[in-house]
Amino acid sequence: MSSTADKLEKEIKALPDIEKLRLVDAILTDLDRPDPEIDRIWAEEARKRWDATKPVASGPFPIKRSCPNTETNENSIPRGSANR
Repeated sequence: MSSTADKLEKEIKALPDIEKLRLVDAILTDLDRPDPEIDRIWAEEARKRWDATKPVASGPFPIKRSCPNTETNENSIPRGSANR
């Protein structure tokens, strides 16, 4: 004995392509139901990503901390820089 899905599959194969497309659209619409918990999780993730793009309020970053292997004085450009 065939299952309901097997019977439906045989009937679907006999349909014209446009009817198959309408059926696929109806099935996908039925499966794509909103989930408030998933929406909440994505909203939280979006906020985290947005916050990560905001500039940090801080002063200038000392060159010796950002480029520890360069020799500099306070008014010079590090050696090996493209701006010679």
